[in-house]
Amino acid sequence: TGEGDLVIDPMGGCGTTLVEAKIMGRPSVGVDINPVAVLITQAKVTPIEPSRLEKSFDELNNGLKEYSEFSKGKVPPHERIDYWFKSDEKCKLAFIFLKISDLETQDIRDFYYCAFSNILKNCSIWLQKSNKPTRDMNKKPSDPFQMFNKQVKMMIKSNIYFYELLKKKGYLGVKSEIFCTDAR
Repeated sequence: TGEGDLVIDPMGGCGTTLVEAKIMGRPSVGVDINPVAVLITQAKVTPIEPSRLEKSFDELNNGLKEYSEFSKGKVPPHERIDYWFKSDEKCKLAFIFLKISDLETQDIRDFYYCAFSNILKNCSIWLQKSNKPTRDMNKKPSDPFQMFNKQVKMMIKSNIYFYELLKKKGYLGVKSEIFCTDAR
């Protein structure tokens, strides 16, 4: 393709094609039937000005410090979630999710929802070595706050690189769209 040509990805997955199209100055449209894949793609193709992201992370971290034993009483039972998560991790994850939901802008929320989705398996009793849903009742789940912090820091580094690369090339405004629907 040439610069400015439209790139279409009918089964977008997690958005690698759309990211590469944007880096090459090509507007792109992707489709995927999986809402989590669409969320990940949306977060990946949306460069966020680094100081804005850093400010939001400080704000979010301050909010997460408000977690206490009192927070645990606010999480209702949920059969499927209770199946995969121990009570303590479930409460912490619910608290993180609520704090993300309180953030002002959709692009920032999507960025953190993406980080959140990435830590769930490690914070559950899902058997790590298994691709099939298998519970490991002896597993010590990772602490959600530590995992989230680590994941966000890694993603912030990637965002800075992506943002600066697009800015240098003059491609920050190149449009990338992802739709959650059947490609047919």
